[in-house]
Amino acid sequence: MTRKHAWGTALYYLVTLLIAFIAMVPFVWMISTSLKTRGALMSIPIEWVPEHPTLDAYQTVFERFPFFQTILNSLFISVSYTVLTLLSASLAAYAFTKIRFRGSGLVLGLYLATMMIPTQVTMIPLFVVMNQLSLINHYASMILPSVFKPFAVFMLVQQMRTIPGDYLDAAKIDGASTFRIYRSVMLPLCVPTLATLSITTFMESWNDYL
Repeated sequence: MTRKHAWGTALYYLVTLLIAFIAMVPFVWMISTSLKTRGALMSIPIEWVPEHPTLDAYQTVFERFPFFQTILNSLFISVSYTVLTLLSASLAAYAFTKIRFRGSGLVLGLYLATMMIPTQVTMIPLFVVMNQLSLINHYASMILPSVFKPFAVFMLVQQMRTIPGDYLDAAKIDGASTFRIYRSVMLPLCVPTLATLSITTFMESWNDYL
């Protein structure tokens, strides 16, 4: 390794560590503040490490508000939303890419075109539909919309198009059904994309305040 290359590598890691440190400062400050007493919050100079750490703030949150139940609600909704998204999107992508039917390209194009529709436009119609189904104030009203996720279908379509048809033909020769091919051949080969979608979908659902 040349000296110029070594200096470049060292500078790269130095800048990376600096950016990581800057990104971690708000998180560290949040944790530090949550462990301080009321008087220490406004102390000058700033106490990065509390002199008298306390858990009173956490105790107050759980006493005044059913915070633990809200976390469980969010966790249940986010996990269910993610699982249903992966299941519906993978089935749709499998049908669009490996099951030939008339007009599949047109249907896929129209389906993906809905990504251009802002969420704010569908919010009121979605509320009306859920109200007609008597699902307002139920978990289902927040979980069922995950069945329709064009972006997830788009990502899985791109992944499944790269899978050679020879794998499917070999499975058919062995007597595998259409669903068995989907479950035992397609899904294992799409694990990286499914993992990415599971993370992004879970975060989207967890942070979906609206």
